[in-house]
Amino acid sequence: MTYLETTSEQLEVGKARISVTVAAVDADRRLASAYRQAAKNRIPGFRPGKAPRQVLNNHFGGKDYFLAQATEELVREYTPLAVDAEGLIALGRPEFDEFTMVQEGADFSYAFQLEVIPQLELSSYDPIQIELPSADPTEEEIKEQLTSLLEYYVSEDEDGQPVLPELTDAWVKETLEFENVEELRNRLTDSLRERKQEGLPALREFLSSQEIARRLVGDVPEAMVRQTEQDNYKDLFQSLQNQRLTLDAYLQANQLTPEAFRDSMHAQAHQSAAIALALDALARHLKLSVSDDELKEEFEGSGAQNSEALLQRWQSSGRLSEIRQGILRMKAARHVQDTAEIQAPGTLSDAPSSPEKKTTTKKKTTKKKVTAVPSAAALSGADSDAQGAKVSATDSGAQAAKSKLSKASTADSDTQGAATSSRTSAKNVATNDPSRSTSSKATTKASTADSDTQPTTPKAAPRRRRAQASKPAETDSSSQGSN
Repeated sequence: MTYLETTSEQLEVGKARISVTVAAVDADRRLASAYRQAAKNRIPGFRPGKAPRQVLNNHFGGKDYFLAQATEELVREYTPLAVDAEGLIALGRPEFDEFTMVQEGADFSYAFQLEVIPQLELSSYDPIQIELPSADPTEEEIKEQLTSLLEYYVSEDEDGQPVLPELTDAWVKETLEFENVEELRNRLTDSLRERKQEGLPALREFLSSQEIARRLVGDVPEAMVRQTEQDNYKDLFQSLQNQRLTLDAYLQANQLTPEAFRDSMHAQAHQSAAIALALDALARHLKLSVSDDELKEEFEGSGAQNSEALLQRWQSSGRLSEIRQGILRMKAARHVQDTAEIQAPGTLSDAPSSPEKKTTTKKKTTKKKVTAVPSAAALSGADSDAQGAKVSATDSGAQAAKSKLSKASTADSDTQGAATSSRTSAKNVATNDPSRSTSSKATTKASTADSDTQPTTPKAAPRRRRAQASKPAETDSSSQGSN
């Protein structure tokens, strides 16, 4: 058990200065470790590990050598712990102030500055309003399905002009094996309604996350966008590799140029980061918290063989704040969706954003005991309506945290206890991130207009076999994804 005292000061939005004091007992422990390591070397006249400190000082050029070794080890060990103790998440490398080396029998203090995920505000914390279509198919949608069905059976006249068959009871019974046109319409209507009902939860999640992000006051840090974008690229390439697809094939299937692809990935990362910051602001406003039991449950659900050991390693590397933040974002996203006021399409108008609020410098001092120990699937299925709408409230949320744990636990089982890497890519967002058990990376359509994310009307498939005709919209869904 170690005793660590930290203080943090916000220098500007997204930049903090952290002061660290390590107890003398821990400083002495690290100095003793430096001497023990040096004593393992071959020292004339002494067996390995038996040379006294004075001899080691003479052999290695003085005591300052060991003080420097201990100082380096302390800074490397406690810097991430100090960031975590202050509840901050770093976006860059720390810049250290000048400090003196460790002194035997004395507390060790140092300070550093670094870029962190900023604490922005929302222009309003009132329940959001979103327009959500009815699950009941419109007459226009039904007619579109019937037209698409007839186009499949188009023929040509003597002049080579296309001729659609006439939709009659006799034609329907002979060609599609339905009793009459009414039965066909009813079957199409039921299929459309089922498909729209399946897509509405994802659409609600998507629209909610977009609306809460619109209320964000302040700029999204470019470092956060880059980090999210890198994670999205990693997940996409991993997904393509798993499917044995090349990037060129993916671009061709989605009709994207390399430039459009890069722009889309960047826009998606920017939007995911904005959603994450908006959910952070809401979580602070609601005073949401994460209990130790919830944190433990998150690790137990990671799939690791030893979830407790995994938790200890994340704690020792100063990364528990990442998991807490993911859980808080999931809770905030759930609140947004549960309290959203649903309106009929076309009833809402864009409201002007509130002026940016001034951020005041805050300073806090804490004493804490610390134990020293973006959906590639959605990207590859961007034409799927439900996945296309699933951009993230939780991409920026707990699913991202769960993904990190899952990846860490996989690496853990492969390396038999090797420490997790300093950064694991976020999966999905919301979700980033989504349901807590499925991938939720934002889709490549994250920056498109809302009309692109509305559930599109499924086109009916031809009646070749009666089993297929029972759900004509579903058969066309798969065909769209391959186009």
